[in-house]
Amino acid sequence: MSGPYGSIHHGLPALKRLLPLKVEGDHFTLHVAEQNHAYALRLAREASFHISELTRELKISAPHVFIFVYPDERSKKLWFGAGSTDVTDVVTPSIHIVAEGYPHPTLRHELVHALTSDIAFFGLGFHPNLALTEGLAVALAPGFAPLDLDERAATLFHTGKALSLDALMSPLFWRESGERAYSQAGSLIRYLISEFGVEWVMEVYRGVTPTNLEDAFTKWQTHVVASYPKDSKNLARQTLFQRPSVLDDTCPHSRADLEHNDMFTRWRHDKSLKGRSLGVSDSIKKQAKIALKDKNYDLIAHLASQVPSLERGSHPSSEDLEALLLKSDLLRLGHKKEESLSLLLQLESYAKSFKLPDSLIRAVFARTYTERTYTEDEAKKLRGYLAGFDTLPSVNDWFKSYLALRRGDPRAQTWQEEPASGFPLSYYEEWDRLKGELYFKEANYHKSAEAYGRASLYTTGERKRHFAELNRLSLYLSQLPSP
Repeated sequence: MSGPYGSIHHGLPALKRLLPLKVEGDHFTLHVAEQNHAYALRLAREASFHISELTRELKISAPHVFIFVYPDERSKKLWFGAGSTDVTDVVTPSIHIVAEGYPHPTLRHELVHALTSDIAFFGLGFHPNLALTEGLAVALAPGFAPLDLDERAATLFHTGKALSLDALMSPLFWRESGERAYSQAGSLIRYLISEFGVEWVMEVYRGVTPTNLEDAFTKWQTHVVASYPKDSKNLARQTLFQRPSVLDDTCPHSRADLEHNDMFTRWRHDKSLKGRSLGVSDSIKKQAKIALKDKNYDLIAHLASQVPSLERGSHPSSEDLEALLLKSDLLRLGHKKEESLSLLLQLESYAKSFKLPDSLIRAVFARTYTERTYTEDEAKKLRGYLAGFDTLPSVNDWFKSYLALRRGDPRAQTWQEEPASGFPLSYYEEWDRLKGELYFKEANYHKSAEAYGRASLYTTGERKRHFAELNRLSLYLSQLPSP
């Protein structure tokens, strides 16, 4: 998120005293607390890569950027004023982030804001039409979104939720859903770059009013709608755009981190989404945990009956299928195996007939694979783990190693082995992503480049772009001497 923060401009000396250690690089100075010095040395190398790549892509000269790295969100809240949201002050320009993650999740996005501050809109530091400001950062810093920006924009047009050109380019941008505003803006800017060239886009960013923007908007709409036709059976699209406006929502950068660490690593409902039909599921799960501890299987079966069923042949939502999955889990743990397996067959049928989100595909397959592969006792134990009620049993094959790896279980000692065959592609994508993260954290950049490169082969859209970027970053870092 970018903006002019005058109070930060006057407070830079104080921030430099609070974050006294400096790491200098080409076009940036990184300020950090003493306990984060080792982290800062690595972050500085990431910053060098992104600055070099972004200035080359944008065909601009880089201003000198101050990067303030806070020890934690609490310190950032006290010293700067924004805890969970990473921010770029376009006046200084300076970036304010927390020391977290290898690689850093929002550094590139914020650098887009900082690097373009020198040229933005007659010296303002950013473009007042914030779709241009945020759209440029979204277009050039692909995230971990499950669908391509163009597919997300096409979904908005198909469902009548797309913003008009006037709304997109006005202050009303902030009153719209964060998912809608950022997805549409990023898709549009990426299209304008490919259609007219980055120099044309940067001239608009400088303040030149284009005479053909309305025509370009229409052509972009035609392009994305033609590229991704309407598909009523694509449930992955239906889970999008249920969040509140940018002003009312968690910052999209922070939300990206939450989705990366939460939505794609745990198969459960995100209660922050509007329209979720299963707010009661958490209550049922809490009761089920107590019932399991007491071995009250009749109560577990009763709780399963409280979860709504689906009529065969109906058109479900993702929430409906998640409910069916919960019902199957409870029936299995409540000694109603045949009923549980019947629901799994129903879920498999839906998975063949509809395009489901990757997380739901993995959740269904994990349960059917468990029932086909393991003994009765092992299968029941694993079903309890997959449902979130039990611990992971012994890790003695690839599937269990995968489950351990995705939860950070130290027993995932076999994570370097080759994956088993016959799984949905998103399993292999996640396997290599997690391996890439571990190798990157260990500074084994040759290996992380290989893992991210493989992960990009198993996916499409924004995630493919994201993994390609991490592959390039890893290759760049692998060529540098140890710090």
